[in-house]
Amino acid sequence: MISGRIDGHKLLNWLQNMFSMLPSPHTFPLKPFSNQRRRIVTWNDFGEASYIGPVHSNNEIPAASQKYIGGHPHESWRDFLPYYIATYKGDTFDISRDQMQYWYRLAPASSGDPCGVTGNSASQGQTEISPAEIMQDGVFFSALLMSAATVKVQIGDAPAVAFAGSKGLNHWSMPFGGRSGVVKFSIERGGSVVGSGQGEAIGGIGSAINNVDGGCANYNAWVGSF
Repeated sequence: MISGRIDGHKLLNWLQNMFSMLPSPHTFPLKPFSNQRRRIVTWNDFGEASYIGPVHSNNEIPAASQKYIGGHPHESWRDFLPYYIATYKGDTFDISRDQMQYWYRLAPASSGDPCGVTGNSASQGQTEISPAEIMQDGVFFSALLMSAATVKVQIGDAPAVAFAGSKGLNHWSMPFGGRSGVVKFSIERGGSVVGSGQGEAIGGIGSAINNVDGGCANYNAWVGSF
């Protein structure tokens, strides 16, 4: 997530790594509550690359942020919310189909110029470091499975990597590892593919695939699902 504020006449921009926050138990405490009604309070702060809703109009986005938001949908982050909500409330949840959601940046963190963005912020009492030190160059993905299955992820022409999934919610991450190209996801059970999807291509080191004006790096995530 990229944040910013005005300090005097200077615009400060910093980022923090939240790529594993959504499936974390710290985000959704997995314990029942007696009150059966809960409300998720959020907002689409496009200026901070923190949004789960679609862009209906560029009027919703600060002008300087539009180049970072375009082509980076986040709606798929909502797909598992029924499961998270039911689990949070202590209710049972019937997994009626196999699902995956996946998110990642479209290039290594070092592929573009930070253009003033720092990792952490001195204004928040934190030690500032390079964004490339705080951002993980990897693909993050979760699978909600009806029963045990094998989840495979393939970046470009590199061999697919297999992950053993169990019934219910599973979460993994896989480093770019120098690989680039279109990212493919699949769920296999009993020797057959029961679900699959394809994400946007990842550019390699030095690639401008995810850079914006002036060669500035875009640290926003691309999010997809099936």
